[in-house]
Amino acid sequence: LLMEQATDKNPSTFREGVTARVMGYEQSGGKLGYDVVGAAVEIKPQNIYLDRGGRLNGGGQFTDFTFERHEKYLRDNVVMGVSGFVDGELAFVLKFPYELLTDRIVQQLENKITRDGNRYCRSASFSFCHYEDHPDQIGRVYVAPSLAELENHIQRRLFTFLSTP
Repeated sequence: LLMEQATDKNPSTFREGVTARVMGYEQSGGKLGYDVVGAAVEIKPQNIYLDRGGRLNGGGQFTDFTFERHEKYLRDNVVMGVSGFVDGELAFVLKFPYELLTDRIVQQLENKITRDGNRYCRSASFSFCHYEDHPDQIGRVYVAPSLAELENHIQRRLFTFLSTP
């Protein structure tokens, strides 16, 4: 049952819950608001499947994002919890301030809302390359003891960061 949940092909609240627990939080029950109880935390779990290829990139996405929501995240000092799973097995959990994503998010909001005239940005995405320049602000909450075995499944710069003590 655990493996079935961990490898669910749909976006998984299970992986979000695992990430929340590893970070020391309780997952909130609803779809609206932040992802944990009593704190401004956004969790972005990523899962790849060995039979499909691909690499974990330390990223995630926000759906239906607006300038107002971005400003609220900045005011609330949102903490990001980014995790990577390989075939449902937890490889890492990182923690960093949302504000590190500001340049990337604003660029996408300006493209989709200001330039294209949409009401919101359908999908504002990010990856490790958008916050890696601030290693002192990125916490390694969890790194799998078997990380070396996953090297070919994790983007190179992210793997190097995770492997560095």
